[in-house]
Amino acid sequence: MSSMTILIPGPCTTVQDEGLIGKRSQGYPLCGVLDKPSTMKANRLLDNRPFAPVLEIPYGRFSCRVHGETWMAVCGAEVSIYVNGLPVDRTRKIHVQAEDYLTIEPPTQGYRVYLAVKGGFSVPLFLGSASTCLKIHMGG
Repeated sequence: MSSMTILIPGPCTTVQDEGLIGKRSQGYPLCGVLDKPSTMKANRLLDNRPFAPVLEIPYGRFSCRVHGETWMAVCGAEVSIYVNGLPVDRTRKIHVQAEDYLTIEPPTQGYRVYLAVKGGFSVPLFLGSASTCLKIHMGG
């Protein structure tokens, strides 16, 4: 399993998955990815389950350093993506080596970008979900 250091997080990057399913009757708010098709596409490119945890990156620049070899996929808004300063195709999965830098520029069209990694992000679950819910300070 690889890890990453986020260098530029963007204005409000969060970890999201499908969200809390069936928990509204218990008083929990809706949470989870806002663009389900983009999330599913990013995860499908990596052979992950459809709603494996992703980073949901609202409008803004994002940059990270990857600490192990892995595959990534970026879907959602139209963005330019760079690995170590070199442009990469946003319609395909992206192979990164240990200590590579991945940068996602602010969108030229659209608002949210979804970054998936092979195997999904490993984060603690709350009521079975990896989603961040800022309203109740859950996840993240």
